[in-house]
Amino acid sequence: MPTQDIGLIRERGQYRCEAGLQLFEMIEVGQEVNVRLVLPKDYRGPSGHYRSKIEHITETQESPFRGHMVVGLSFISRINSV
Repeated sequence: MPTQDIGLIRERGQYRCEAGLQLFEMIEVGQEVNVRLVLPKDYRGPSGHYRSKIEHITETQESPFRGHMVVGLSFISRINSV
């Protein structure tokens, strides 16, 4: 599986993806990806680049997020740059 770079942005307690729906054409469960985690300016958390593994891709069934996709990631290691 090829390596893909994916940017995630944390907003109101949720992570969203810059690539939008095209993301799901590029990823699959078990794939390792480089993730850039971007948090709000005054949020103290683990912003940065991480080597991650896609654990699951699940469509939500509950409202108000019915039909949205959830991508489960496990962070393997922090990386200095992409």
